[in-house]
Amino acid sequence: MLVTLLVVAPGCSHFSDRRTYERSIDLAAAAQQDGDLQGAKIYWWRAYESAARAELGPPYTSIPLYNYGRTAGYLCQYDEARDALQRALALDEKAVPLDEVNVSMRLFELARLDFAHENWAAAVGWYDRAIPLMRKIGGDLSDPISVADELDRYAIALQRAGDTGRAVTTSGEAAHLRAIHPGARPTFVAKPYPTKCEFT
Repeated sequence: MLVTLLVVAPGCSHFSDRRTYERSIDLAAAAQQDGDLQGAKIYWWRAYESAARAELGPPYTSIPLYNYGRTAGYLCQYDEARDALQRALALDEKAVPLDEVNVSMRLFELARLDFAHENWAAAVGWYDRAIPLMRKIGGDLSDPISVADELDRYAIALQRAGDTGRAVTTSGEAAHLRAIHPGARPTFVAKPYPTKCEFT
């Protein structure tokens, strides 16, 4: 599971909250490494709350909230996951300067979550925003096979949502990316969300 970490720069206010933030980030990452998703979820939330109290702003607030949402998704807590990911997206969209890479990550994560739960129209909506932004920041050049994988999911969601024409076009775009990058492998491989939630 990919985990995004930050180190808080010196000079920020609320020293105690900053220390709690940093410690919680470390504990969350360690829990995930050990496969303890419930523990990781607790620590991601603690990190988010500490960053919010310290008024650190995004990405210090958005990254633990994003990882909290992803962890909730892996635990099949769909509503909680979707809410946290949307809140992380909202935080990143207000960041100054705007970090389009972070915004893109949030959009794709929401698309994959809705895709896993067969919320096809919602997944299409996220992909409609994520794909143009990804192209703007050059993702199709830096990691074309990962992008092709996302286009495959986008095409399936479009097809299931009843938009056959766009589905065919999008599938063709994925095939084209693979054809012009023979032998390439994805740099980033998204961990899939469970589709059968026996352990909610």
